[in-house]
Amino acid sequence: MRFNPLTKLVIIVLATFVFLANVSLMYEIVFIVFLGILLLINGDPYAAMIYWLIFSLLLLLSVTVFKNIHDTWSIIGSFLIIGGRRILPTIMAATFAIKHTHVSEWMRSLQRMHVPFDIILPLVVVFRFFPTLTDNLKNIIKALQFRGLISSKLALIVHPIRAIEYVLIPMISSADTVASELSSVVITRGISHQGIHTSIFGDHLRFIDYIVITSSIFFIAGRWLID
Repeated sequence: MRFNPLTKLVIIVLATFVFLANVSLMYEIVFIVFLGILLLINGDPYAAMIYWLIFSLLLLLSVTVFKNIHDTWSIIGSFLIIGGRRILPTIMAATFAIKHTHVSEWMRSLQRMHVPFDIILPLVVVFRFFPTLTDNLKNIIKALQFRGLISSKLALIVHPIRAIEYVLIPMISSADTVASELSSVVITRGISHQGIHTSIFGDHLRFIDYIVITSSIFFIAGRWLID
């Protein structure tokens, strides 16, 4: 099921609100479940399960291992655990927003909201940059495995120096190439033209969009009720 980009933008704003606001644990749990359900509906059950598992692990560590802070390591560990829990909703919202959303859909929706073109153009480039960079990372890892330089992805974690040599350096070089190619695409496809652009994607809100937007309003207005 496809969501309107406006709905995804509302979810990003909501996740930012949760990140900045001081919310209770119950509110945090309910919101994580809500985002996971959105990912399931959006066709990303694997991502939803992974995020739920990460949050459960972080929550378990915060109430067991790092429940009592008594030394430097426990302070650092507690800081990382709490920070991970706070930023996880934003990552989930970003995954929900980027997955299965074409750049043309974002451009169409932002134009309908009368967002200045000087803001739309950098956003379009950014939306295309990270997915392309992710695909290049997958191709680099496959090439390393094909040539026998690594046995699995776990080998890059076990040997971080090798990961820097085999992955990070090619990724930096690839990032520069991707940025140049995207800049050329913006020009050749006429995206930089500030006139009216047509689109094959519809921008009307569906019933599911109204439900999600209403639920988001409830999360913001009903924060004190849940807390």
